[in-house]
Order: sequence, then structure tokens, then C-alpha cells
Amino acid sequence: MKNVMAKGVLEMFIGEKPKTLEECFERLKKGCQRLSDECGYSDDYSIFNEPATEEEIKRYEESHDIVLPEDYKKFLRFSNGAIIMDHWMKIYGLDYCGISDEMVPEYYYVIGEQVGDGERIAFDLETKEIFSFYDGSVSSWRIEDEMKSLLEACEEKIIESEEEKAWAAKDPETLKKEECTSNWRKLIEEKKKEESRMINDVNKFINDFNESKISKTKIFEAFEYGLFDLSEQKEIFDALKIKQKCQLFNTISLTARSNYLDSLTEFHILKEESIR
Repeated sequence: MKNVMAKGVLEMFIGEKPKTLEECFERLKKGCQRLSDECGYSDDYSIFNEPATEEEIKRYEESHDIVLPEDYKKFLRFSNGAIIMDHWMKIYGLDYCGISDEMVPEYYYVIGEQVGDGERIAFDLETKEIFSFYDGSVSSWRIEDEMKSLLEACEEKIIESEEEKAWAAKDPETLKKEECTSNWRKLIEEKKKEESRMINDVNKFINDFNESKISKTKIFEAFEYGLFDLSEQKEIFDALKIKQKCQLFNTISLTARSNYLDSLTEFHILKEESIR
């Protein structure tokens, strides 16, 4: 597998990114077949018809007095209609394209649909440009971009399936060790994040107080309503001068004294100093 960065988006393909539309078609077809053969997907998960011949395409255009877009004809030469990845994408063959569809305006020729949510793919009969129509909105649609997205999704499913099979093949003891190690790493990361958060919060609180951005009363209100835990409160007190501690203690409410300071043996001396 190779990761490819394109326009700031990480793309995941097995091997190199496809260089041509034809290569993308072939890899997509093989990948979908592999999903059915090796990865537990149903046989009809993807269906690709036989390619349309040049004669069939020409005969269709002549009989319907129409010129099909070149990108659509490229797909027909690859597969004369297809259902890709459980109706994620459905490209119509010559026997179905152009059907009357109230989901698209007049003067557009329907050639496919997407995701089963009402999105239609159709081209302008005059300009041959292909568009997507969905819920009243219209946007440009490029078959090359769509096929590459499908290929990426297909090969990502293959990678996930291979990883699952490799995991299942490991013996129970190895799985247990790996799970234990993974949980340990998560615990360490969570602890680091929490320590970093506490340090940042405490430092900001102390700086704001020293710069007179917050009042003495606000500090104890923060303690009273549980915005800092006991260890954080101690760190804040330790960072302030003794004189400030004594003055601050006299401003704290009775509830805050009971809930926080009385439970800290480290503050016993502080309480005595402030009472004097």
C-alpha cells in the first residue's frame, strides 16, 4: 500500500496511484472481484457488463441522433453498464441510458446514479458536459475523479480486510499481549494530555491573577464550583506569595473552605496563618 498526498488530502491506494482512466477501470474491476472472492462480500456486490463495441456505440448514436460524451464512451468500452460496490455507483449501459427521469431537467440525458439517495448523473445534450443532480442542486461531475474515488474506497476495503484476517490468524496469547500494550499506550497518552491540560490551566490562572485580570474572589469561586481539583488548587496557592495566600483565604466562602481547604493537610498551616 502507498499513501499519496494530493491537494492536501491523503489518498490510499494499493501500489501507485492510477495514471490513466483505463488503468483505473481495470484496477477497480479487479478490486471489486477480489472483495467478492477473498473478503467476504457477495458475488453481486459489484457487477460489470461486457464492454460495448465501437459498432454498438456508433449504432446507438445514429439511431438516437445523439453524440455521447467521450468520457462516458470510455466507460462503455470498459463495461456496458455497471453496478459498483453495492449501488455506490451505477453507470447505465446503452440499453438503459437516456431514460425519462423527473430527477433531471429537460435537455439532459441520464447516464447513471449514485449511492441510491436520488442523485442522478446526466449530460447536457448541447455541450456534452456531465453534471450531478441532487435535491435541486447541480454540480459538475468528472468520471475520472469519481472512478478514482471508487478505486480508493475499494482498495481501502481490501486493506482493512487483510488486516482483519492477519489479526484473526494470531494466537490468543499474542493478541492478549498486543491488546495490553495498546491499552497501556492509550493510558500513557491520556495521562500526558491531562497533565498538559492541568499545567496550561494552572499557569494561565496564575498569570491572569498576577496581571490582575481576575479578582481574588474569582479564584475562590473557581475552587468552590470545582473548576480545579485539589492538586491544582495546591499548585495555584503554592505559586502565590504567602501574604497573598493569607489575604485570599479570608475572602473564601464557608462552603469553599469546607469543601476544599479542610480536606488538604497541606493547607493547615495556611489556615492558621490567615486566622492570625
